[in-house]
Amino acid sequence: MTTRIVRIFLLLTAVLGASTVFAQAPAAPAVDVRGELIARGAPADLATEIQQIVIQSAGEGLPVEALADKALEGWAKGAPADRLLVAVRDLRHRLAAARLAATEAGITNPTAPVVAAAAQALGRGMTMEDVRTLIRAARRTDAAATGLMVASSLAAQGIERAAATRAVEQALKEGHSSSEVLELPSLAASLRARGMTLAEVTHRMLAGNPLAVERPDIIRAAEAPILLVPPINPEQTQTKKP
Repeated sequence: MTTRIVRIFLLLTAVLGASTVFAQAPAAPAVDVRGELIARGAPADLATEIQQIVIQSAGEGLPVEALADKALEGWAKGAPADRLLVAVRDLRHRLAAARLAATEAGITNPTAPVVAAAAQALGRGMTMEDVRTLIRAARRTDAAATGLMVASSLAAQGIERAAATRAVEQALKEGHSSSEVLELPSLAASLRARGMTLAEVTHRMLAGNPLAVERPDIIRAAEAPILLVPPINPEQTQTKKP
């Protein structure tokens, strides 16, 4: 009887120990970046190291698809192994910072699009406070992702990051839809095409409603000549009697 109890105890200990180890192990990422890299000719040690970064990031709740895309894109462009590792690690740090900023802004479980868009904004010189400001100004998570992408696009055009953040923040707070907010980069480019400097474009976008700026295509349509029908002579409408 005693031997049987001891065996049961040892069995339970083994099962509980295995369950603990399994619970502590990070979830496997949805994408096998190691296999993809090796299939494209990357060295096995490089592919394994990148896969480890992806696995660790998955355990932290980061969007691993962005890391996989970064690694595959870098290898396709012929980036050296050391530079590729630096780029993937740098993106991982930005994703972690972006997720932190999103949670600080009030999102308990930031979605992958929000984290990826915030990481892109940070990579283009925007600050953690910029990210928090835009997320708080958005009413929905999809609008937050759109606002972050648009602000980073404006910054990429050369508009100062604080001005880009403010322009998008205004548009979000005024209740514009995501499709309308997405127009801001093309509006800025349109104004530059008309000969405005970056300072003039920035001033124009911040002077009131940033989406109320004039567009050349709209102006051309408004200035197009309107053909008027000449007035009809009443006598011409009367039927002549024989």
